[in-house]
Order: sequence, then C-alpha cells, then structure tokens
Amino acid sequence: MTPKRFVVLDFIALYFGQRGYYPTLDEIRAGLKYNSLSTVHKHIYNLVGENLLTLRGRRQKRGIRFTHLGLQVAQRGGSCPVCGNKRRTDHT
Repeated sequence: MTPKRFVVLDFIALYFGQRGYYPTLDEIRAGLKYNSLSTVHKHIYNLVGENLLTLRGRRQKRGIRFTHLGLQVAQRGGSCPVCGNKRRTDHT
C-alpha cells in the first residue's frame, strides 16, 4: 500500500470517527485538497482491490465501508497485519 492510500484510509477513519458516517468521494477530495475526483476514485478502487474498503453500490452517495481488515489497518494507524507495512502518514 502506498503512503497516499494510507492518507485516504486515515481520512476516512477520522471522518467516520468524528461524524459517525462515511464521507462522500467529494468530501474526501475536498478534505485532502485534491483537485480531481478521479484521483479519489483511483485510490478508493485500489483500496477496494486490497480488501481494505468495500463499495455498497455504484450510485450510493455514502457507499464506502471498511472491511474487517481495513478497520484493523485504520485502528493500527496504517500497520497492516497481512502486508507487514508499519508506516503511518500524517495528512493534517
């Protein structure tokens, strides 16, 4: 997993922890100060491919969900028990 994907995963975890619901793709874009929504799409679909996130439906506005593994990685601050990655990035 790349450091930028850690940033996206951390942002989703912090957002959910503060508000109690998952962010939209546009809220992720704005929160991480990305210019393009396609960048967010790319990172989200890569995290889905790594089994860290799931998408509940194609057109659902808040369809992002953590998988069990994704929740573990987010709680460990980016430390992945499967891939062995121990880095954490700061996106604030």
